[in-house]
Amino acid sequence: MDESRKRCIHCGEDMAGEAKKCPHCRSWQSKWYPDQQSIRGQLIGFVLVLPLLLVLFGFISFYGRSSRTCIETPELKIVSSEMFQNLVGDRKYVGVLGTMTNRTSQAVDNLSFHVDFFNAEGVLIDAFSQQEFGLVVGPDSASSFRIMAPAARHEDAYRSHRVELRWLTKAKK
Repeated sequence: MDESRKRCIHCGEDMAGEAKKCPHCRSWQSKWYPDQQSIRGQLIGFVLVLPLLLVLFGFISFYGRSSRTCIETPELKIVSSEMFQNLVGDRKYVGVLGTMTNRTSQAVDNLSFHVDFFNAEGVLIDAFSQQEFGLVVGPDSASSFRIMAPAARHEDAYRSHRVELRWLTKAKK
């Protein structure tokens, strides 16, 4: 092969030495210009890896907060709760009014509650979770809370409930 000819770096076919694109496979000859297969592979890899990275980031940011605690113990517990129904405008709401105690030596805040509602047969018919930002329960004290959400069923369907303390943060001093 004379010096005015060269081989394609992709398909190996003979072509003019000054050619920047192969006339046979149409691939660019510069080592700095990625070929279409390489771009496609990188794009597929990126599309597959990105959701995994987002899930991992979400997991770390949600569970990586050391001040968040999942607790309902004898020291932190809901001691009473009553179900209520309310009409706000033309929308029906169901909720819980309750009291919780904190028998620890540190104040807690930003409590997150979860409520399950049951019908007369004891079947779960509705549920919601709600975080109470700004509610602070001091050390060795009790506090009232109220949480509510739009009702998913007719008011006669709600017969009983169960409320749990899911998350909280230790209040900053």
